Amino acid sequence: MSIAARHLRTRRPRTDRNVTWSRKCERGELFLWTVWRRDLRRAMHMLIVSATREQVADMPATVRRQIRAAHRELRDFVDEIDLQAMEETA
Repeated sequence: MSIAARHLRTRRPRTDRNVTWSRKCERGELFLWTVWRRDLRRAMHMLIVSATREQVADMPATVRRQIRAAHRELRDFVDEIDLQAMEETA
């Protein structure tokens, strides 16, 4: 399976969202996906998922699962921060 040219391009994160992601390709061999999420205080939190070109080409489903897991992990982490902040103000 070949990698589409659009997957080799850098994707910048959206600035107008509370949850966003970016993709960076290092020398065509290493891919970095960064998942970003804002908490209620508007502070940014992030997680990075990395994969080699071979992993992306040979096991795309595994890489997708890793990215989804990073989304869930970050969501749970930020939700805990938000809950603590709401408890402190209550």
